[in-house]
Amino acid sequence: METIPDLVGYPINAAIKVLEDHNLEITIIESYGKVKEQTEDARVIRQTSINNNKIELIISFF
Repeated sequence: METIPDLVGYPINAAIKVLEDHNLEITIIESYGKVKEQTEDARVIRQTSINNNKIELIISFF
């Protein structure tokens, strides 16, 4: 299995591009902190490998 880089802190679009380049399935879960609405600045705050070809990203809006 290919090593996936740590994507925590990446803008969501950049993280998706990296994972698509590795031919991985992506699940995205949105988390809201101080900002209670979606903004243009969504970033990965947690990354979890579900299995060999699926990654779960938790994102938050800043």
